[in-house]
Amino acid sequence: MFVLPYLLAGAFGVGLIKVGMLSVWVLVLGLALKLTISIIVLLAGLLGWQHTKK
Repeated sequence: MFVLPYLLAGAFGVGLIKVGMLSVWVLVLGLALKLTISIIVLLAGLLGWQHTKK
C-alpha cells in the first residue's frame, strides 16, 4: 500500500527525463536542419554566381 506513491513518483521522474531528452533532440535536429538549409543556400548562391560570372 505504501509502495504506490513511490512507483508513481518514479514513473513521473522517468517521464520528465524522457521529455527532457526529447526536447534536447528537437534542439539538435533543428540546429542540423538550419545548418543544412544554410549550406544548400550557400551552394546555390555559389553556383548562381559562377553561372552569371561566365
